[in-house]
Amino acid sequence: MLVSDLVDAGLLTAGTRLTFRRKQSGETHLAKVTGDGRIELSDGRQFKSPSTAAAAATGRGPFDGWTAWALDDGTLLDVLRQALLDTVAEQPASGGSAADVSVVRHSRLKDARRQADAGSPITLTVRDLLGWWGGFPTWLPDQRADSR
Repeated sequence: MLVSDLVDAGLLTAGTRLTFRRKQSGETHLAKVTGDGRIELSDGRQFKSPSTAAAAATGRGPFDGWTAWALDDGTLLDVLRQALLDTVAEQPASGGSAADVSVVRHSRLKDARRQADAGSPITLTVRDLLGWWGGFPTWLPDQRADSR
């Protein structure tokens, strides 16, 4: 997902001011959203990615730009991103099983994130995670079969 997706969805508008406050250093960086969904730093440099914009603003990195940049009211870009993902996931399914799987997958990922944010991340195998996306690649050996 890009910032432009938030602009296209009407969750951000051109000119929206963004602030990145670094608590430990006390630095504050300002930017604005452009009409084409880029983040423009005060020096005029523009970036598609909030993470790249955060790293460029500080001259350091890496940063999770989604949780770094906030609107004037304190709302993080990540909150807007999650709202858009929720809206897309909650749209009525077109009757296909692929749409149903997508809704279930989104729900699982949202629950996993909620648990991680609460300090209790879930654990699962790579096989199980790949299974959320519709199956395990046949070219990988089944370790469980080998251990029988």
